[in-house]
Amino acid sequence: MKATTLRAALAAGASVILRGHGRAYSPGATAFRLAARAERGVDPPGLAGYFVAVVWRDGEGWKPTTSFRGPWPGLNEDELVSVVE
Repeated sequence: MKATTLRAALAAGASVILRGHGRAYSPGATAFRLAARAERGVDPPGLAGYFVAVVWRDGEGWKPTTSFRGPWPGLNEDELVSVVE
């Protein structure tokens, strides 16, 4: 997977990402699914949106991790990520 900024990934239509440069996806790896786009003028500048931690479950797709208790993390648009979906 090629690393890109979160801003570029979302502009290209990504919905699920891995945080960090050089991380490789494997079954059971935690990824992050876009849950809500940032509301400009309300959220801090540079925020790309809010995300929920998800894992892949065969036959079910991307599902929230059992450890997720919110609030959704807001991720910076300049963060390096790898696109999963």
